[in-house]
Amino acid sequence: MKKIIIVDDDPVITGRVGKMFEREGYKVLTASDGAEGLKLIESEMPDLVIMDLVMPVMNGVNAIKKLKSDKNLRLIPVIVLSGIRDLSTIVQLRKLGIMAYIGKPHQWDDLLLRSKKAMGEIKEEIIPEKKSPGKKKDKDQLVMGEMISFTLVDVNDLKPDMVLATDLRNKANQVLLAHGTVITESIIKKLERMGISKVEIQAE
Repeated sequence: MKKIIIVDDDPVITGRVGKMFEREGYKVLTASDGAEGLKLIESEMPDLVIMDLVMPVMNGVNAIKKLKSDKNLRLIPVIVLSGIRDLSTIVQLRKLGIMAYIGKPHQWDDLLLRSKKAMGEIKEEIIPEKKSPGKKKDKDQLVMGEMISFTLVDVNDLKPDMVLATDLRNKANQVLLAHGTVITESIIKKLERMGISKVEIQAE
């Protein structure tokens, strides 16, 4: 039985998220702050960590920094589940090596499927199509609660450290790379192999 640790000081979140994972057959443990979470992670060596960011004693960013700097813990996949919707924080955490950043309130299917991907149980997240009423905004769009500018870039012109502005999908409902992903040389080569010619990145 795979083990998941949820680190969040909100008992409503730990309760609801924990029950969802338990129904799927996972063992769930919880901690209410980053310091307590790190101790639990070290003793239990879970298959996945779900981490909030705003917590007492030690916040989630510092807890993730410590986790990813520990040679015994750094390979444990981490998903951030947070109400903080700051793109610079998303990019910082992506560079630290988190698997996904999901904003609160979240879609249950989104969290579950991204978690299964992080644990190696599926290759891609199968995300239900979101139908939003009203007309689309043009090139300035709301992502993770922040209005950002997009620019369309040829894959040949991509450079490491550019940041994806939207989810990149290779099928209508399959996410290949999530928004906020920091571009690397290996990602550029993968996109070229898949024949993807253009992506939308966050404008400077």
